[in-house]
Amino acid sequence: MFGCTTEFRLRDILEGLTCDQHIIAQDVKNKNGDIIKRYIKGRVDQLKQLWASQPGWVAPHWYEICLERPTRLFMDIESTAPADVVQRGLTAICKYIEYDLKVVPEVMNSCSEQKQSYHIVAPVFFKNVYHVGAWVRKCYQYMQTRIAVNKENHAGISLEDVRAVHEPECIIDTVVYTRNRAFRMCGSSKLGSPRVLTHPRLAWHDLMVQPALPPGVEPLTQLEFDDSEPVSTSMSAGRMFHLEGDTWQRTNPIQQHSGTQSVVGSFPRKLEPVVRWLEDHWLMDRDSAKFNLKRGTWICSTRCHRCLIAERDHRGNHVFLVISPNGRVIQRCHDEECQRQFMNIDVPEEHWASWFESWYSPMNLTMGCQKRSI
Repeated sequence: MFGCTTEFRLRDILEGLTCDQHIIAQDVKNKNGDIIKRYIKGRVDQLKQLWASQPGWVAPHWYEICLERPTRLFMDIESTAPADVVQRGLTAICKYIEYDLKVVPEVMNSCSEQKQSYHIVAPVFFKNVYHVGAWVRKCYQYMQTRIAVNKENHAGISLEDVRAVHEPECIIDTVVYTRNRAFRMCGSSKLGSPRVLTHPRLAWHDLMVQPALPPGVEPLTQLEFDDSEPVSTSMSAGRMFHLEGDTWQRTNPIQQHSGTQSVVGSFPRKLEPVVRWLEDHWLMDRDSAKFNLKRGTWICSTRCHRCLIAERDHRGNHVFLVISPNGRVIQRCHDEECQRQFMNIDVPEEHWASWFESWYSPMNLTMGCQKRSI
């Protein structure tokens, strides 16, 4: 495919990645009709050829995978609030970008009658995705502080426009700044949705989040408000810290993924039938697996919005799974109303058979050892 390579597992496509290559995720349907991601790796010139080969009457379903590289400012703005309210909030955000970063952002639109949705990309580079997230949280805090102190006008941004960022709901998605996040590209739609992300004059390759860093450009560093180093986190800004008077306080400690708590690793071979069943029925992403050393369980993210706790599909959150070696799988959720609860998932017993049989298999403890003379 024009020099590009494809895989269905992110871990596989990451192997051998070079600095001039990018990874694109594409929505496709599997044999069960579920929407899954196919990953494409290639240089920009190769990806342009692949894009041009697509039928002109259908929008590609492409997402840029945000790697640990210098990254341009990007923001996801969405709300079901009235269009004029969201437009005022969008104006406040764009003016703050111009005020604080001295650049003019580009805005892409994929709105419908039911939902207001915009993507922002600005021509300024940060150290990585996590530092972009820290700046977005800084923007969030600026708007909240303005409302708290009732400051009428600052940086050319009216208080009315500032309020539109947070009222009736926050229009900034602050949880998208995580490792290997997929960010929809200009000219694309989600598979199954008619809403195409558009820009009046620029193409997808002009609006990439991680284009090549221009020569002589030094990426910006953005620490959190308490001078801590930003990390990959799916915790929303509203849960991470809160405002006391006019001072920000951290609500939850920084989540450090140290090796003493969890490690990244693949599943044991004997668990493969269980893993495949969960991939087929819950769109589990095996590449996200982490083994919790303290609890002895695997934690895996999914691409599934179906929540047994809420008994409905979530609009934005994906659920995640916890797999225990004792034969139990539970579904948990990041939604604030669901996060303290869980539901059991009944994996058919035959898929656990090889795992439990291995418990009782004899082991040769002398394998690989050599006799030594005394």
